[in-house]
Amino acid sequence: MFDERSARCSLPQMLLALQCNWGQNMAAPFYTTLEGELRREQDAKFYQQLRQYALKVPKFGVSDNEKLNAFAQQLVGRCVSIIHDNFKNPIPEIAQAYEQL
Repeated sequence: MFDERSARCSLPQMLLALQCNWGQNMAAPFYTTLEGELRREQDAKFYQQLRQYALKVPKFGVSDNEKLNAFAQQLVGRCVSIIHDNFKNPIPEIAQAYEQL
């Protein structure tokens, strides 16, 4: 669960970190080069540190907590079910796009 008081970064920062491959690819279009090299280097360092932190935290659905594992399986199962249902019975606009493919 997200907690602002203990969060290491904001959601937009996390998305940038992922788009920039945890600071390994600080290039446009995901990252602006207008702010200068120093800012880019500092952000890359932050993203790399964020990755190290992310590697150490418990992963959702992969833990010793059976209730958490069951919830994760239920959540993922529901998402997969929704995707399958929408693929099998798409809204007309999507069905038409599928046919064009």
